[in-house]
Amino acid sequence: MKRHLALLVLTAVFISACVGCADGGTTTEVTAVDKTFEAAVLEVSDTCLLVEPLEGTSERQSAAQIAVGTDGISEEQSIAYLAGADVGDIVAVGYHGGIAESDPAQISGAYAIKLVSGAAPRYDRIPMVMVDGKLYYDTGRESTADGRCGVMDGEITSAVDGSETPAQDGESNFGAGYPYQYGEEGTIEILLNDKWIVFEHRSGDGSRIRFDGEFYDVGDLSEETLEWLQWYNGLTDEQQLAVDYVPADLAALQDKNTEVTDAAAEG
Repeated sequence: MKRHLALLVLTAVFISACVGCADGGTTTEVTAVDKTFEAAVLEVSDTCLLVEPLEGTSERQSAAQIAVGTDGISEEQSIAYLAGADVGDIVAVGYHGGIAESDPAQISGAYAIKLVSGAAPRYDRIPMVMVDGKLYYDTGRESTADGRCGVMDGEITSAVDGSETPAQDGESNFGAGYPYQYGEEGTIEILLNDKWIVFEHRSGDGSRIRFDGEFYDVGDLSEETLEWLQWYNGLTDEQQLAVDYVPADLAALQDKNTEVTDAAAEG
């Protein structure tokens, strides 16, 4: 109950700040020159973005969170971005006038908000299914089995949302009505779009984390590496290019993926 009350209070504060952005507010401005700064998007509404200025910006010294009014922005690229703005995006905010002292602080003179880098999903659910009380995860590999028996061992009979984890036998997070057969030890093979796809049982909860365009199972990485990845994925593309270190367990998985890809290409 307390948690819900706190959430309602925070939401009310954000909405109030956005209203303040819309009418110009009544608080004192602390800067008065045109500037541009980069920030992470924390919340999105029809007329306002709540952002957190990045470390090193002068705006961060003024406030940890700023409500940026967007209803007066007419710049074409900015309008296109705002139509799909998302929490976690890194944006460049151009504004004139100043930052109004309030909680959160407010900018009513924004003239441009442009995407620097899109929100990087921290975790993403792998397609998975529960069979005999075990979770089997999509490997992305097509079965190479020959002489397949025509008798099915079972069928996926129910489904949950793609962001959820199946909780009962015969349930998946990618749909129902797909037949399956048991494969080699620790695997099942599911008939998807006329192809037999290999699913394997392994540790973890189906969460993945992104690194350089690829996704890796969270259960295969150490807590230290996961913390490093969260930091890395929060950098801009330019900042990521300057990083010359990769944790050992992540590097090993990269090498393994490369070997699998190369083997598939040779085959």
